Amino acid sequence: MNVERFIPFIFIVLSLGLYRVTMEFPRGANIFPQLALGSIIFLSILMGILDLKKKRQTSKPQNSGWWRPYIIFALTTLYIVSITYLGFFVSTSIFVIIIMFYLGLRNLSSYVVTLTVIMVFYYLLFIKLLHVPLPQGLIF
Repeated sequence: MNVERFIPFIFIVLSLGLYRVTMEFPRGANIFPQLALGSIIFLSILMGILDLKKKRQTSKPQNSGWWRPYIIFALTTLYIVSITYLGFFVSTSIFVIIIMFYLGLRNLSSYVVTLTVIMVFYYLLFIKLLHVPLPQGLIF
């Protein structure tokens, strides 16, 4: 029996339990959690249906990429440490470029558009809207 078939069921059961907890929240404070949990339930049902419909592959899965999550974890750790020295915006820009390259994206215009959208979004959200000071770093 395939363990992957139980994952949507587990998400649905957990989401329903948490949904019940949110019913005791004050009026208004329950809207976002209930919306998020409803979305999780819907997507879990969709995932279960798609899993049942897909044909099982008879070939053996390849084990060539087992190390990829560890590389992403190491890069993320370096990113977090570099924020202290380079600052948030510089570190984030470098991190996004490295991750996009590592994941196989080689289109220069994608780099420019992605970085522009992310940096403008972070600047407007954290600096202008929320007035949250982001790390400046020792160098910049």
